[in-house]
Amino acid sequence: MRQTRDQADRRPHHGLLRKWGNIQMMKRSLLGGLMACAILLSACAPEVGSNAWCEDMDAKAKGDWSANEATAYAKHCIFKSADE
Repeated sequence: MRQTRDQADRRPHHGLLRKWGNIQMMKRSLLGGLMACAILLSACAPEVGSNAWCEDMDAKAKGDWSANEATAYAKHCIFKSADE
């Protein structure tokens, strides 16, 4: 005996599967939104070597600097070349 669509929809696990799909879609949407925010916020950082970047690095604790940041700070903020 074949089940009709209405009978198949009344199976106890059908609602759980639908909820699981909604949860997965919400997780993907949230992850996408967070990634978009991270990209937009990273675009707001001042350019490395600019006066604003040097001031930001001065305000940042020296222990929180990466090796690349320390090298760039020395190059652009301490040992500025004459053409800059």
